[in-house]
Amino acid sequence: MVFPFVDQDVNFASIKKYVVGQAKDVGGKAAQQNYDNDTYMQRLAEIYLIYAEAELGNNASTMDGTALAYFNEVHKRAGLPEFAGPLTFDIIFKERILEFAMEASTWYDLVSLHYYNPTKAYSIINSQDRGFYAITPDQFPNPTSWTFEETSWATTNRFANANEGNFYLPIPAADAISAPNLRKEAVDYYSE
Repeated sequence: MVFPFVDQDVNFASIKKYVVGQAKDVGGKAAQQNYDNDTYMQRLAEIYLIYAEAELGNNASTMDGTALAYFNEVHKRAGLPEFAGPLTFDIIFKERILEFAMEASTWYDLVSLHYYNPTKAYSIINSQDRGFYAITPDQFPNPTSWTFEETSWATTNRFANANEGNFYLPIPAADAISAPNLRKEAVDYYSE
Protein backbone atom coordinates (compact mmCIF):
# COMPACT_ATOMS: atom_id res chain seq x y z
CA MET A 1 0.00 0.00 0.00
CA VAL A 2 1.20 3.51 -0.74
CA PHE A 3 0.32 6.14 1.80
CA PRO A 4 -0.89 8.70 0.96
CA PHE A 5 -1.24 8.42 -2.81
CA VAL A 6 -2.41 11.74 -4.18
CA ASP A 7 -0.57 11.78 -7.51
CA GLN A 8 2.35 13.85 -6.28
CA ASP A 9 6.08 13.29 -6.38
CA VAL A 10 6.44 12.30 -2.75
CA ASN A 11 4.61 9.62 -0.80
CA PHE A 12 5.56 6.81 1.51
CA ALA A 13 5.47 3.04 1.47
CA SER A 14 3.65 1.58 4.43
CA ILE A 15 5.48 -1.36 5.93
CA LYS A 16 3.51 -4.10 7.63
CA LYS A 17 5.62 -7.04 8.74
CA TYR A 18 4.43 -10.20 10.52
CA VAL A 19 0.80 -9.27 9.86
CA VAL A 20 -1.40 -11.16 7.46
CA GLY A 21 -4.10 -9.19 5.71
CA GLN A 22 -4.65 -5.61 4.65
CA ALA A 23 -4.28 -2.31 6.50
CA LYS A 24 -7.96 -2.30 7.38
CA ASP A 25 -7.43 -5.65 9.16
CA VAL A 26 -5.14 -4.11 11.77
CA GLY A 27 -7.45 -1.44 13.07
CA GLY A 28 -5.73 1.45 11.30
CA LYS A 29 -2.58 1.10 13.42
CA ALA A 30 -0.14 0.70 10.50
CA ALA A 31 1.57 3.92 9.42
CA GLN A 32 4.70 5.09 7.66
CA GLN A 33 7.69 3.27 9.20
CA ASN A 34 5.56 2.16 12.15
CA TYR A 35 3.36 -0.66 13.28
CA ASP A 36 1.95 -1.23 16.73
CA ASN A 37 3.40 -4.69 17.38
CA ASP A 38 6.31 -6.11 19.34
CA THR A 39 9.74 -6.41 17.78
CA TYR A 40 11.23 -9.86 17.87
CA MET A 41 14.62 -9.81 19.58
CA GLN A 42 15.86 -12.95 17.87
CA ARG A 43 14.24 -15.22 15.36
CA LEU A 44 15.09 -18.71 14.16
CA ALA A 45 16.19 -17.22 10.82
CA GLU A 46 18.79 -15.20 12.70
CA ILE A 47 20.10 -18.29 14.49
CA TYR A 48 20.42 -20.06 11.13
CA LEU A 49 22.34 -17.17 9.57
CA ILE A 50 24.55 -16.77 12.66
CA TYR A 51 25.43 -20.47 12.35
CA ALA A 52 26.32 -20.05 8.66
CA GLU A 53 28.49 -17.03 9.44
CA ALA A 54 30.18 -18.80 12.36
CA GLU A 55 30.92 -21.82 10.16
CA LEU A 56 32.40 -19.46 7.56
CA GLY A 57 34.62 -17.93 10.25
CA ASN A 58 37.65 -16.17 8.77
CA ASN A 59 37.57 -18.26 5.60
CA ALA A 60 36.77 -16.78 2.20
CA SER A 61 33.99 -19.32 1.65
CA THR A 62 32.46 -22.52 2.98
CA MET A 63 30.62 -25.49 1.52
CA ASP A 64 29.73 -26.89 4.96
CA GLY A 65 26.55 -28.92 4.53
CA THR A 66 24.89 -27.78 7.77
CA ALA A 67 25.67 -24.11 7.08
CA LEU A 68 24.21 -24.43 3.58
CA ALA A 69 21.14 -26.25 4.90
CA TYR A 70 20.48 -23.56 7.51
CA PHE A 71 21.11 -20.77 5.01
CA ASN A 72 18.66 -22.40 2.60
CA GLU A 73 15.98 -22.67 5.30
CA VAL A 74 15.91 -18.87 5.28
CA HIS A 75 16.57 -18.40 1.56
CA LYS A 76 13.97 -20.86 0.26
CA ARG A 77 11.28 -19.70 2.70
CA ALA A 78 11.28 -16.42 0.76
CA GLY A 79 10.36 -18.35 -2.37
CA LEU A 80 13.88 -18.39 -3.81
CA PRO A 81 15.57 -21.43 -5.32
CA GLU A 82 18.02 -23.46 -3.27
CA PHE A 83 21.46 -21.88 -3.04
CA ALA A 84 24.12 -24.45 -3.93
CA GLY A 85 27.08 -22.50 -2.55
CA PRO A 86 29.71 -21.70 -1.72
CA LEU A 87 28.68 -19.34 1.07
CA THR A 88 30.74 -16.17 1.43
CA PHE A 89 30.50 -13.27 3.87
CA ASP A 90 28.87 -11.08 1.21
CA ILE A 91 26.19 -13.68 0.45
CA ILE A 92 25.33 -14.22 4.13
CA PHE A 93 25.42 -10.46 4.83
CA LYS A 94 23.03 -9.74 1.94
CA GLU A 95 20.67 -12.48 3.12
CA ARG A 96 20.64 -10.88 6.60
CA ILE A 97 19.86 -7.45 5.13
CA LEU A 98 16.97 -8.84 3.09
CA GLU A 99 15.62 -11.14 5.80
CA PHE A 100 15.63 -8.49 8.52
CA ALA A 101 14.50 -5.56 6.38
CA MET A 102 12.51 -3.04 8.44
CA GLU A 103 13.53 -4.68 11.72
CA ALA A 104 16.22 -2.11 12.55
CA SER A 105 19.02 -4.68 12.77
CA THR A 106 21.14 -3.64 9.78
CA TRP A 107 22.89 -0.99 11.85
CA TYR A 108 24.10 -3.65 14.29
CA ASP A 109 25.39 -5.76 11.40
CA LEU A 110 27.27 -2.73 10.07
CA VAL A 111 28.76 -2.06 13.52
CA SER A 112 29.96 -5.68 13.71
CA LEU A 113 31.42 -5.38 10.21
CA HIS A 114 33.14 -2.12 11.18
CA TYR A 115 35.22 -3.89 13.84
CA TYR A 116 37.15 -5.87 11.26
CA ASN A 117 36.51 -4.09 7.95
CA PRO A 118 35.65 -0.42 8.51
CA THR A 119 36.28 0.50 4.87
CA LYS A 120 33.61 -1.95 3.72
CA ALA A 121 31.13 -0.66 6.33
CA TYR A 122 31.68 2.93 5.17
CA SER A 123 31.35 1.87 1.54
CA ILE A 124 28.00 0.15 2.13
CA ILE A 125 26.56 3.20 3.87
CA ASN A 126 28.09 5.81 1.55
CA SER A 127 26.90 4.08 -1.62
CA GLN A 128 23.22 4.13 -0.59
CA ASP A 129 21.00 6.77 -2.17
CA ARG A 130 19.17 8.11 0.89
CA GLY A 131 17.17 10.77 -0.91
CA PHE A 132 13.43 11.01 -1.15
CA TYR A 133 11.55 8.99 -3.73
CA ALA A 134 8.08 8.73 -5.13
CA ILE A 135 6.23 5.44 -5.40
CA THR A 136 3.63 5.11 -8.12
CA PRO A 137 1.33 2.07 -8.04
CA ASP A 138 0.16 0.47 -11.28
CA GLN A 139 -3.40 0.65 -9.98
CA PHE A 140 -5.05 1.99 -6.88
CA PRO A 141 -6.15 0.95 -4.28
CA ASN A 142 -4.92 -2.64 -4.85
CA PRO A 143 -1.59 -2.37 -6.70
CA THR A 144 0.33 -5.34 -8.04
CA SER A 145 3.53 -3.47 -8.90
CA TRP A 146 5.16 -0.13 -8.14
CA THR A 147 7.54 2.28 -9.85
CA PHE A 148 10.16 4.06 -7.71
CA GLU A 149 11.55 7.41 -8.88
CA GLU A 150 13.79 10.00 -7.27
CA THR A 151 11.89 13.12 -6.33
CA SER A 152 12.43 16.12 -8.56
CA TRP A 153 12.82 18.53 -5.64
CA ALA A 154 15.38 16.80 -3.37
CA THR A 155 18.62 16.43 -5.31
CA THR A 156 21.30 17.40 -2.76
CA ASN A 157 22.71 15.44 0.16
CA ARG A 158 21.38 12.14 -1.15
CA PHE A 159 24.44 10.23 0.05
CA ALA A 160 25.90 9.88 3.53
CA ASN A 161 29.54 10.41 4.39
CA ALA A 162 30.04 7.72 7.04
CA ASN A 163 33.38 7.59 8.82
CA GLU A 164 34.89 6.46 12.12
CA GLY A 165 33.02 9.23 13.96
CA ASN A 166 29.73 7.50 13.16
CA PHE A 167 30.83 4.32 14.91
CA TYR A 168 32.73 5.52 17.96
CA LEU A 169 31.30 7.84 20.58
CA PRO A 170 33.57 9.88 22.81
CA ILE A 171 33.70 9.06 26.51
CA PRO A 172 31.49 11.59 28.33
CA ALA A 173 33.54 14.12 30.32
CA ALA A 174 31.83 13.26 33.63
CA ASP A 175 32.74 9.58 33.20
CA ALA A 176 36.31 10.35 32.15
CA ILE A 177 36.80 12.52 35.25
CA SER A 178 35.33 10.01 37.70
CA ALA A 179 37.06 7.02 36.05
CA PRO A 180 40.30 8.27 34.43
CA ASN A 181 41.35 4.74 33.45
CA LEU A 182 38.68 4.88 30.73
CA ARG A 183 41.05 7.09 28.70
CA LYS A 184 43.92 4.59 28.86
CA GLU A 185 44.62 2.10 26.10
CA ALA A 186 42.74 -1.18 26.42
CA VAL A 187 44.58 -4.02 28.15
CA ASP A 188 44.59 -7.50 26.66
CA TYR A 189 42.18 -9.43 28.86
CA TYR A 190 44.12 -12.68 28.58
CA SER A 191 47.58 -11.26 29.31
CA GLU A 192 46.80 -10.13 32.88
